[in-house]
Amino acid sequence: MIKKAIRFVLPAKALEWIQRWCKQGRNFKSLALDYGQWTTIRDWNSVDGSGQPIPWYTYPTTEFLSHLDLSSFKVFEYGSGNSTLWWSKQVERVTAVEHDEAWYEKIKNLLKTRNVAYCLEKDCQKYSSMASDDFDIFIVDGQYRRECLEHVVSLGGGGVMLILDNSDWYPKSVRYLQEKLAWMQIDFHGFGPINNYTWTTSIFLNPAKHGELRYRSALKSQCGLIQEADGDY
Repeated sequence: MIKKAIRFVLPAKALEWIQRWCKQGRNFKSLALDYGQWTTIRDWNSVDGSGQPIPWYTYPTTEFLSHLDLSSFKVFEYGSGNSTLWWSKQVERVTAVEHDEAWYEKIKNLLKTRNVAYCLEKDCQKYSSMASDDFDIFIVDGQYRRECLEHVVSLGGGGVMLILDNSDWYPKSVRYLQEKLAWMQIDFHGFGPINNYTWTTSIFLNPAKHGELRYRSALKSQCGLIQEADGDY
């Protein structure tokens, strides 16, 4: 009844623009509330729509990783934060190194699980050389990124996955990985927590070991439509 009344009063073009703005409003709700970005901006805290800690990666990266069964994997994380809390629930073991003492104390007080080894190291050489070849996933998202990447490469190409956040800010380091590591590169561009701009988180997959990755759930995006295409058989 209301729609009919609006059509009667408003010209067709005006109604069309209202519908488009409503559609844009739904997109805003998806990002601000469903993904939780408004809370992250307000509180400067990387969480999802339900207030749970998530990595400060782009949202597409976290959605991709959330679909994988990583329960038997061991993670080494250069840089720490809510990502450390999130990873502790996804994998068998996390080892994280942090250079900022105040941040280290904050995150240490939030860690409630026993599968996380967490340490503070300010010296660049010691910090970057702490990872060993018995880890499955290497995450470079802290200080001394080039040095950390060089150390991971020096381990001999072991591991299943390497994650480099803000990879669009490190084009020379990306080229270094492309040349020295020669792993499959997948770039996840988009919005993420806290920031008011898009950026890139890149995942490098070891072609010799990518078969160890398994999906634990069917594909579903946070705000995607639940449907099956007619042509899917």
